[in-house]
Amino acid sequence: MSEISERSAGKRHIRNGLRSKWSSSDFSAIASDEALERLAEARNKSSRTANTFMLFAASVSFLYFLKLEGLASDFSVGQYRLADLPFGLFVLCVTALALSSVALIRMGDSRGFDRMLRLACEHRHDADCELRYLAFPNENGWGEPFSQIAHVIAAGAFVKVIRFVGFFLVNLFLLGLLVAPLATGADFLLCSRVLESVQFVDFRQYSVVLVSASNCALLFLLFWVRLVDRG
Repeated sequence: MSEISERSAGKRHIRNGLRSKWSSSDFSAIASDEALERLAEARNKSSRTANTFMLFAASVSFLYFLKLEGLASDFSVGQYRLADLPFGLFVLCVTALALSSVALIRMGDSRGFDRMLRLACEHRHDADCELRYLAFPNENGWGEPFSQIAHVIAAGAFVKVIRFVGFFLVNLFLLGLLVAPLATGADFLLCSRVLESVQFVDFRQYSVVLVSASNCALLFLLFWVRLVDRG
């Protein structure tokens, strides 16, 4: 275990914190085949839920900007037309941010289960952990398996450039989906969309401020958690 700790120093703060909180004997109980499978299943389910909510949040954000540009007047869901929605921009903005916040929470849950799974693999298999850990893939981690197989192959300079550009654009697209709800909140507040209606001005303004701040804090925490425990 010392070999793993030295190799991963500076990028495994979550796992080191878990090891300092509980004794080595406690980790022996979660290093069974059944426990590893439960952790992997919990991580995958959390990730799948996060992806679903993220897509819904991004879709609502898209509708927000369509409505803002007057391009969604005839859009309808069943018997309900988007143009007839009371406080339309406000409802779309808050809905997108709320759905995004749920997605971010579930992403955090997925990361937590993933770190416990990685630590259990380290405890059980020691130096052979990496391959054992990869035997529990996150099927809902979009692009992760593709990135792993693409980077494990030796390639020339041209392919490396194409690979870098390709994955950069993919990550940029996924980041766009993630921050699209925040863009609706920023537009609603900075462009004073709340003044388009004289009813419940303070309530609508503070509601958007609250969910935007919550979403921004969750996004920061998610990136921070991934940064401090990357390996």
